[in-house]
Amino acid sequence: YLQGQEDGIRVWSLRSPSWHNPLLSPTVLQMQASMMTQRQYQIEYGAAFLDAEGQVFRTEWVDRALLLRLPDAGLVVAGVDWARYRDYTALAVLQGARDGAKLLAIRRWQGLSWAEQVSAVAAQLRMHAPARILSDRTGVGDPLLESLQREFPCAEGVAFTQTLKQSLVENLALMLEQGRLQLLPDPDLLRELYHFEATPTPRGVRLEGAAGVHDDLVIALALAAWTLPVAPAGTIRTSGAARKP
Repeated sequence: YLQGQEDGIRVWSLRSPSWHNPLLSPTVLQMQASMMTQRQYQIEYGAAFLDAEGQVFRTEWVDRALLLRLPDAGLVVAGVDWARYRDYTALAVLQGARDGAKLLAIRRWQGLSWAEQVSAVAAQLRMHAPARILSDRTGVGDPLLESLQREFPCAEGVAFTQTLKQSLVENLALMLEQGRLQLLPDPDLLRELYHFEATPTPRGVRLEGAAGVHDDLVIALALAAWTLPVAPAGTIRTSGAARKP
């Protein structure tokens, strides 16, 4: 294919992006572009063959997120990723909606017993009183979530699958790319974001921290971003526009 694009004489290939299709309106394409990262859009609608391997969260997205100054308004939500083996238990607290949110707190703990993990997370949650909490309930996460629910009945759990993890990461990437998420200058979080990678495998794309780098804070942040309301509280969306009820 690439040789055909470059040569065009000995080898010929055709690239036909969706915007060349007269049956697709520019409005539809614009709507789709607003719901996915530029990379995803180029692959899905631009007929572009892009390498699936490499850094997921571009450095410029992350750096820009540190400079944003979004208002202190909206729903407070939290994401919790429980520790496994040598990993960290991680917590992220956000305020806002998917069209604009800011990071209020980001924490991680290592080497704690199960009871100590729940206690540490609960202490942080009391400081922010989130209306929604989303937790990884895979493996050891299930009994820890049940313990957390005794004090925070709003806490919900999700079992991680490759498909769900991809959706969580893509949503976080989209918010960062479009400048809709304000971050805190936490060195551990920044390190994880800069070194979070996509690696092709026979079963699909593996999303995780690079060798020697944890990704617990990224997952907690992705969980929190996923549970954000699509629109700010008290707002109704129709045909892509927002209005007050």
